Amino acid sequence: MAAVIAYRDYVDDATLSGAATIVSGFPVSNVQSRQLSSTTRISTSGTPEIIVDLGATRVVRLVSMLGINARFSAANNTTIEYRATPSAPWQPVAVTWPTDGGAASRLELAREVAPALHCVIEDGPADGGINARQIRIVCGWGPATGETYYEIGRLWVSDALVLPAGVDGTWSMGFREPGKLDVSAGLQAYESPRARPRVLRCSLSKVSTLDAYGFVDGDTVAFERPSLQGLQMYAGTTGEVIVLPRTSSPLWTRRIGVYGHVAQEFDIQHIDGGWFRADGFAVEEER
Repeated sequence: MAAVIAYRDYVDDATLSGAATIVSGFPVSNVQSRQLSSTTRISTSGTPEIIVDLGATRVVRLVSMLGINARFSAANNTTIEYRATPSAPWQPVAVTWPTDGGAASRLELAREVAPALHCVIEDGPADGGINARQIRIVCGWGPATGETYYEIGRLWVSDALVLPAGVDGTWSMGFREPGKLDVSAGLQAYESPRARPRVLRCSLSKVSTLDAYGFVDGDTVAFERPSLQGLQMYAGTTGEVIVLPRTSSPLWTRRIGVYGHVAQEFDIQHIDGGWFRADGFAVEEER
């Protein structure tokens, strides 16, 4: 059981191809935009795939599809493959997708959670993840009734800070209510609703120097890997982040995972020796 924090999307600088049946007006480049309303649409009648060429071999621990039009009773047909060089054979990534919606009698909360699929990649090298130059995603979820296309608002491929302990016991999920109640002349209240974004709060109670700063005590060379300081410097409070506080099942990653921005600054505090903590970390959802 781990917690995952990702803050740098390789897709922004990648070359995208493979989707031969893009719906006119919704190009594949739209998945490189932070605006989830700017979507790409791939016809279900053709080959519904996107190939992401990262330009160089990178460590990949997280693949996410955000702002999708999936019915989650049929999301398990989506596949993800990778290869270290363009000439190498495609290798499958083990994926288990969530199934928590579709039937009218299912829990209503399933409709309110921002539609996303997160694949945490934990196989490969000893430190987790895979070494990939190209990622191929073949869409296979069930689009909403009457829709003849797969829709994706944002595609995310990245390395990630993976914390096996520290986050999971100290996170909480709330929401921000941007709507309001208006009152009529007869003092009858009526709502002006808006989407309620989720807010994930957590305190990282104990992380190593490597996870906090990206290097090891006494060493002279920093690792090229995610860290809390890297998150502060790269994303700050305006950049994008994905935080999955528990990855023990695909329902946890979908229902509790949040894509958004850091809504509350945090400090990296030294505890003792090679251990640190970070209190006050909060991520507000973007939909």
